[in-house]
Amino acid sequence: MAIANFAKVMEDPFIVQIASTGLLGTVILLILLKVFGGAKKAATVPEPILPSKSVRKNDFGAPKKYFTKEEVAKHNSRNDLWLIIENKVYDVTAYVEKHPGGDAIFNNAGADSTAGFKGDQHPDTVWSAIRPYYIGELGTDAQAAATPAKEVKKYSAAEVAEHNTKQSLWIIVDQKVYDVTPYISSHPGGFAIFNYAGSDSTAGFKGEQHPDNVWEVLAPFYIGDLE
Repeated sequence: MAIANFAKVMEDPFIVQIASTGLLGTVILLILLKVFGGAKKAATVPEPILPSKSVRKNDFGAPKKYFTKEEVAKHNSRNDLWLIIENKVYDVTAYVEKHPGGDAIFNNAGADSTAGFKGDQHPDTVWSAIRPYYIGELGTDAQAAATPAKEVKKYSAAEVAEHNTKQSLWIIVDQKVYDVTPYISSHPGGFAIFNYAGSDSTAGFKGEQHPDNVWEVLAPFYIGDLE
């Protein structure tokens, strides 16, 4: 079909006249472009497939976990401190000893700390500082019930006492059990870490020889509670 159209165009008197001027090559090129449709159209780019919105996510990209006010209220001590800020729940236990305002962090222990958190005493970086401690959202009883509870393992004093060597070292601090085996070689006090091997190390742990961030250092080694 295209060839027939090309032959018909070439018979046009106007084209014949132009061809006689020596511009035949240019004329043919223009005709070919017209007859055969010119340049190909750009390929159509398909619209991106967006991820499903069926799973609600929080501001931090993880599926939501819910806690009731009653549950948060149970965590109000130096060794287990949760706060509510704008309906988000934070476990700031590891931050207690680093808090620039000292024990002021306990003003709303286990409760809503939004007003105090937004006080003029805090710098603009306070939001980024607290973000790592986020653990979930404040919710209703039904929402909390749908959230699997974190199981806390219990150990007897006798069981802890069995772990008193360099190969397996556990200690008790404020009724919580810690497996500090991986920390032995890093302990600044050397073998003093064995002074309470397999037993209650609360008194020694709270000694003046330890820096302010000692709780933060210990936190990763938590494995459960004392029965």
